[in-house]
Amino acid sequence: MRSRTRRAVVSGAALAALLVLAPAATTAQTAGAAPAPVVSVAGAAPVSTAPVAAAAVGAQAASAGAEPEDIGVVCVLTGPNAWKPLEMHRARFQNQNRALARDREMLTVPGLASPVRFKEGERPEFVVTVLLPMMLPTSFELFPLDIGRRDDRREVILEDQGFTTSRGSVGIHLRVQRFGPNSFKLIPSSPLPPGEYAFKYGLTRYASKDLYCFAVDPATPAIQPGSAAGATTTAAPR
Repeated sequence: MRSRTRRAVVSGAALAALLVLAPAATTAQTAGAAPAPVVSVAGAAPVSTAPVAAAAVGAQAASAGAEPEDIGVVCVLTGPNAWKPLEMHRARFQNQNRALARDREMLTVPGLASPVRFKEGERPEFVVTVLLPMMLPTSFELFPLDIGRRDDRREVILEDQGFTTSRGSVGIHLRVQRFGPNSFKLIPSSPLPPGEYAFKYGLTRYASKDLYCFAVDPATPAIQPGSAAGATTTAAPR
């Protein structure tokens, strides 16, 4: 009994001495000394006097949250780890019965033009965070929008049914690439011509009605030779 009690006392004293010497060991390591070894004390867990790598902690903090937090919201990449959401609308479903037995189903959003705009020739890349396996990045589609100028709205045509024909908006091919742990890049395979566009998750009327909109403006037109803007006047010599 006595020998066990004595070993416990000695172990406690050794541990106290180790805690007193730990700051000195850390200072010596900072000054360029070799890292302090791991010290084991009887009756206690191994203790290391090596300092925590602050750089590793900072890198982990920087990588945390390096993808959009909102699930299913399509954003445009503005930098290596920067993004902003596209114009978002909960679209309205409409069914139009027209002459000659035509039946049109569409999703509409207000306004003729999106405030998120790119120049023709730019190659924007988009990113979305998904909840696998319930939400797949390959189920996002990009569509051109029809402009309903009379009603001041933009339209995605789901189906335009006639006597013998049926058509709908044709999606634009997208390349899907991994971006973060739960996010993916959506990249149009070819440059987009001028127009209004929207991302949508699925195309059926029963799928999500959330549209993420943007637009592509035409490049600045070249000045035609002989036009007033490009004409120059030269003073006649005296």
